[in-house]
This record gives sequence, C-alpha cells and structure tokens, in this order.
Amino acid sequence: SVGSIIRVPGMGKDMVATITSASIVLLDLNNNKMDMIMPASKTYVETALPLDFSKLLPPQVAQMMSSMKGSVTITPNGQTKQIGQWKCKGYDAAVSMMMMTGKQTLWATMDVPFDPKFYMEKAYGTLLKTQMFDETAVKEYMKVEGFVVASEMTMEAMGSKIHTTTQVAEIAKKTPPAGVYAVPAGFQKTDTLSMQDLQKR
Repeated sequence: SVGSIIRVPGMGKDMVATITSASIVLLDLNNNKMDMIMPASKTYVETALPLDFSKLLPPQVAQMMSSMKGSVTITPNGQTKQIGQWKCKGYDAAVSMMMMTGKQTLWATMDVPFDPKFYMEKAYGTLLKTQMFDETAVKEYMKVEGFVVASEMTMEAMGSKIHTTTQVAEIAKKTPPAGVYAVPAGFQKTDTLSMQDLQKR
C-alpha cells in the first residue's frame, strides 16, 4: 500500500510525505529539497530539487540507468467513469521503461480537497523521476488533468506480462501524525542509495 500526506498551499509550508512499506519520500517544496528514507537500513539520502535521480544511485548503476530512462505518450480517451465518490476522466498511456513496453489507463478527478494541479506538477512529477522517467515523460504525464485515483497497467518483457492495478482508498482532511515530515531520529545520512535499497523499492 502507498499513502501520501499533503500539507497544502496556504498553510505556511508545502510538504508531501509519500509512505510505502519499503521507503518514505519527503518533499519540502518551499526549500526545494527531497529526502528518500529507507526504514529497513535506517538510512536516508537528501537531494535538491528539481530532482536528478541519477545522483542518488551507486556509480555502477547510474551510468547504466542513464540509457534506460522511461518514455510515455499520454492521450485523453474521452471516457468518464465513477470511481468511488470521484467523477473521473480517462487517459491512455503508451509506456516504455527498462526494456519493457506496455499500456496504461489512468482515471483522474478534479474533485479533491486540495489543488490537484499543484500535486501533479510539484509532487507527482518528482516521484515519477524516482522511477527513472525523464523530463519529457514527466511532461507527458502532466497532460492528465486532475488527481489520479485509479490506474491499470500491463507491461511486457521477454515474453512475460505484468499486470498492475492501483486505486485510491481514501482522500480526507486530517491532522498529520507528529514528525511525519521529518527524517526519523537515529537514521544515518548517506550520499547514494545502496543496491539493497534499490532492490527493495
């Protein structure tokens, strides 16, 4: 599961915490800073924004990844769909990433209690770069109008197929847990992600 906690514009600070079982990504958009925290190893890396993800990779990986960045083409498909409480518009994507090609359908809504354009441009775009999408691919994803609440992707590589679906379970205004926007005490700062960190992402 993935959870995002957003401190929206107008509250003094623009912060996003995206939490998964393997990592935590903190975006401090006022200070143009990102922390990627790895709970398993109790380490974190810190970098300036805009993000150059290659700087966070071990040297032996960075050179290889520079030639394997993902590409995508986004096309509105003209469909609408009710997903939970959200009225959504559909978008089709042709995706190529690390020797895999595939198709993706995205469902996005404007009916959220925060500025979806702010999130897509400032947060979602940065998170995409941690998945090795380049600036051109990120700009394609910015064609999606609204916040993505559901997606479906089928990727093919060397005769195998991978089918992935995601759906937002809840969007709500809540008081964030204490300390959620800070690196936990006792975590060690490192210059790059380790190979073990990359395998767990």
